[in-house]
Order: sequence, then structure tokens, then C-alpha cells
Amino acid sequence: MNNRIQHSIAISFFLIFAIYLIAQHRLVFPYHDDWGFAVLDYVGEQTGFLGQNFKLQNLFYFLSGMYQNWSGRVFAFFIQIYLFKMGLEYVRLFQVLVILAIIYFSAKINSERCFGQPLLVTVPILLYLSLPIFSVAGGLYWFSSASAYVWGIPLFLLAGYIIKNKRILSISSSVILACSAVFHEQMAIAAVVFILFYIALPQLPKHINKTEFLLALPVFFTAAFTIFAPGNFNRKSVSAYPASNLYEIIWINANSLLDFLVKNTTGKLFSFFILVSFVIFSAKCFVLLKNKAHGWMFSGFSLLAFFAFYFISPLVFLFFGFLYYGIFLFILRNEYEFGTIIFSIYAAAVSSLTVLLIAPGVPGRALLTFYFLMFIPIVFSFVLVQSQKYKFIVMILLLVILPFGIFNAANIYVGYKSNYQENFINDCKLSVASYELQRGHFIDETISLYKLPNSTFAETMPYQRPLIEKWMKKYYSLPADLTFVWQ
Repeated sequence: MNNRIQHSIAISFFLIFAIYLIAQHRLVFPYHDDWGFAVLDYVGEQTGFLGQNFKLQNLFYFLSGMYQNWSGRVFAFFIQIYLFKMGLEYVRLFQVLVILAIIYFSAKINSERCFGQPLLVTVPILLYLSLPIFSVAGGLYWFSSASAYVWGIPLFLLAGYIIKNKRILSISSSVILACSAVFHEQMAIAAVVFILFYIALPQLPKHINKTEFLLALPVFFTAAFTIFAPGNFNRKSVSAYPASNLYEIIWINANSLLDFLVKNTTGKLFSFFILVSFVIFSAKCFVLLKNKAHGWMFSGFSLLAFFAFYFISPLVFLFFGFLYYGIFLFILRNEYEFGTIIFSIYAAAVSSLTVLLIAPGVPGRALLTFYFLMFIPIVFSFVLVQSQKYKFIVMILLLVILPFGIFNAANIYVGYKSNYQENFINDCKLSVASYELQRGHFIDETISLYKLPNSTFAETMPYQRPLIEKWMKKYYSLPADLTFVWQ
């Protein structure tokens, strides 16, 4: 009966969260290059059709041009473009399902029994509510960004879940993981790092199992397909880097990551979760030590070193924080059946950040892959304190954090709601004009549209970048010489 009650509570939390996601995504509209991708007009342009009435060959030509000239993320764009062709509601619904899948697999990978444990559902939901505005408004709720950075993560976690259940790398898990690697360069790096650590760690110091490396070949091939796309090198040649010296670029980008992860106010709630999990892991490792005197000495020295690093060099503090986190997980991996998977996912999450050090810049959306992959080790840390002795403390801690998570998510929701009326009216006006033209009726030479009152909760708008107007007119099948007047 107790298990039934727990299962019911967990499912209730999950359903309430699903309703919230649907309500939140109802407020999200196309922004920036969403319009361009929807009509096959970004970097390269496909013509010969009206609106979104393109043929499959038009889409293939468009994606081929993207791969050659701009990016290897063609699989993500393929899904996004076809969803937009079906309708905006399908794009919204698909992303809701993606996020729910991430929550589900975050619980399943960390569960030794069933999905229906309140803690396993509550923690990833709280982590989602804690996502910072700089990643959410500038990435997650901008579909062209989310399709690349986030939509491949459920496949990544599904592969991890299959490996956990079968206790061995299989063809199915390798192929699924390979599919996640074609969404984005960071996802490709993360997939490769995950599979390498998962294969190598159990074998060391013995000889590496060649069969598992052969099974992992699809991951290596698809990652190479994404990373070494000709478009990535073409885009690199036209990108504005912050400096010409590689060491300066790394230094600047490292400080950008530091600002996001440590200094930025809206990012501190998620960073607090990372800190809590860090403390739990360190305490668990201390308990496992046979020589407690050495443990106390090591803990005291580490604590003093961390304080010194933070005040002397925050970057060194961040580096050693990630290093220690990994060491703790490495020590704990043999204590739990799925510990190697958790450690490998953590290594994948960190690797998705390290590749940013040589990028032209570090936008907030670039942390999305890291944040979502970190759901797994953070949830794992709370699983470690499931004993009756600590359950009450964990419950109190989550209850204390809950209002902050709700406040953060509510702030984002209200921000998007403040723009909803203007977005909705603009869509209605343009849809009516498109309908009238299709019926053979005349329309005015100008259409008055509204600027959004809150620019924080919207990616680039047409009045900020005029090229977007061209894409919008094509999206609604309106004439190119039509004039938009933004009020």
C-alpha cells in the first residue's frame, strides 16, 4: 500500500509538471531564424514553392547546403522543419514530450526498481524549474536552438537506460546513442566521451574489449559526421572570434563559463544543486574510507584549498570543483550497479562545456546540454541519501529549495505571458492577410504589427533584424513588397 501511495504521488507530480510545460509552451512563438528554417531560407534559399509547400527534395537540397556551408546539425533541423510544416502546435507538443522524456529517464537511470518514487521525479522537476533565464529565454524557448542543443538528449539517456538494463553495450544502444550525436557538435562530443568512459573504465587495468569498441563504431562515425561537417569550417572562417590568439580565446571563454556557472544571479539556483550533490558525494566517499584520520585531513586540506582558490582564482576553483566532483563519482562508481553509467554521463556533461573553450563565443544556450545531462548525477546524489536516517533532511532541503524554483519558473512564465497578446495578434493579422490573398481578395499594402513589450523573453525579432521580415512573409505566403509597420 505504501508503494502504491508513493507511485501515485510520483505520477501526480509528473502530470502536474506536464500541464505546466504545456501552459508554458503555449506562450512560445517562432523567433529569429525559426521563420527562415520553416521556409527553407537560411544561409541557402530554396525557391519554386509557396509558403511551406515544399517537396522532400527541396528539403534535402536545403539541408545539403547547410551541411556544406554552415553546420552539421542537419538532423535536428530536419525534425524542426517538418514539425513547423505540420504546425506550431506540433513543435510545442514535441518539445514538451522531449522534456518529459528527460525527466523520465533521469529517474529511470537512477532507479533500481520502478519509476514511481517521489524523490526520483521531484528532483529532476526541481532542476528544470531551476534552469537559468539566460539558457531558457535565449535557447530552450527558441526552437532553432532547442532542436540542436536539447532534442537529442532523450536519445542519449535512452541509450544509457538500455545499457543499464542489459548491463552491456548492445547494437541498439550504440545506434540510439549515435542518433543523439547528429543533433549538435556538443552532443557529438558528449556521446563519444560517454561511450569511451563506459567501455574503458570496467576494463582497466585489463585489456580493452575490442568487441565493445566495434559496437561503438556507429557513435564515432556519426560524431565525426557532425563535427567535421564542411559547414563548420566555413562558418569558423567567417566567425568573429574575441581574439586571434588561441590561449586568449580559451581564457575569455573560460571566464564566460565562470560568469554563467558561478557569478550570474539566475544561474545560482542550479549551481546550488550541483554544490549539494558535491557535498553528498564527498560525504559518501568519506564514509567509505577505512582510515578516518586521513579522511579528515584530506577534507580539511581540500576545504581550505577551495576557499583559497575562490578568492585567488575563481577559474582554478571551478576547474578543481569539476575535478573533485569527477573523482568522487569515480570512487563511488563501483559501489552501485549503474555507477559507471553515472560517471560516464558526468564526463559527457563536462566535455560539452570544454569544447566551448575554443568557440567564437559562449552564449547562454550553449550550457543547455550540460545542464540537462547533469540531471543524472545530481539525481544520483539524492538517491545515495535514501536511508531512513537522512530522508527527513532531504525532504526539508527540497521543501526549502522548492519556492525558489517555483519563483524562477514563474518569473519566466510571466515574462513570456507579457508578450503573448502581441505575438497572438500579430499571428492573427498575418494569417488573415494570407487567407484573404488565397481567396483572391486584395489586402492593404501595409500591415501594422506590434513590438513585444518584454524583449528579455523573446529571441531576435524582425524589428531588430529586418531580414526576418522576408522569412515571415514567405511563411505566411505574403508578397515580398508588403510593408510591416511595427508599433
